[in-house]
Amino acid sequence: MGKDLADSLKVLGTAEFELEGEYSQVVTFLNKTLKDKNLIFGLRRTPEGRLCLTVYQVGPE
Repeated sequence: MGKDLADSLKVLGTAEFELEGEYSQVVTFLNKTLKDKNLIFGLRRTPEGRLCLTVYQVGPE
């Protein structure tokens, strides 16, 4: 991720989940479907093994 993009991201919310299966495909679907709404969804695994979903808004406030 470039510095310019990182500077333009605003975190709207985060949540942790215990999920199994094709969760990464859900995030890909959300990103493709809602990119015109200036939303980006990120997914990472916490050190405890849970999944953390973050919703970002792109662009100026």
